[in-house]
Amino acid sequence: MKQIKLYEQVEETLAEEIANGVYQPGDALPTERELMERFDVGRPSVREALFSLSRRGLIEAGSGRRPRVLQPSFNVVLRELNLIVRQVLNSPENIVHLMEIRRLLESALARKAAVEATDTQIAELKSRLEANRQALGYLQKFWETDTAFHAAIARMSGNPITPTVIDAVLEWLIDNRRVTVSEVGSDERAYHQHKAIFEAIAARDPDKAEAAMEAHLLYVERQVALQLVRRDSARRSVMDDESEGS
Repeated sequence: MKQIKLYEQVEETLAEEIANGVYQPGDALPTERELMERFDVGRPSVREALFSLSRRGLIEAGSGRRPRVLQPSFNVVLRELNLIVRQVLNSPENIVHLMEIRRLLESALARKAAVEATDTQIAELKSRLEANRQALGYLQKFWETDTAFHAAIARMSGNPITPTVIDAVLEWLIDNRRVTVSEVGSDERAYHQHKAIFEAIAARDPDKAEAAMEAHLLYVERQVALQLVRRDSARRSVMDDESEGS
């Protein structure tokens, strides 16, 4: 069994107390000396625990003053999940499942945008689309502008949680999404799909907007699925070669 370090015991106890409301947002935690006495540990363990809590976004630690509890947010929650999700996505099956969730969510967001987006938001989306067009042929830049385009649609929802969730999903799928623009012509196809999405939203046509996003993300899923098959085939080939050579 993994031995739990002293600072981890302090960290998890304080994290649980924060979650249970023992310490409210804005409250100061006890002093380092008080924590040392409470947990019967040295100053290094207390400081390491506080540093870890700060890194997790649970507290704000400043020089010369006691750490204070931060207001919880979905950014903190999703950041906490980041490592676990990345491990889960080592499974190709889970990648497929997450991409399906993304498609269902973003298709609904495109439909909502066609109904509710303001003229200012549509103008912003148009500029994101133009940036995407200008990035054709430059894979890293295209991928960045692709992300910005989808993020702009998420912001149109008016729900402050939605962009955070979409950003997290896109980040979790980053390695697989890059695959979709790595082959010749893939970036141009993706751009034209983005254009169809934009035109449907700008025309205030929710059915077309939803269908365009659905078609686009189905295309992305097929590209990723093909890459996963190739990756598995390559892995099996290496294993067979090693087996024959042994």
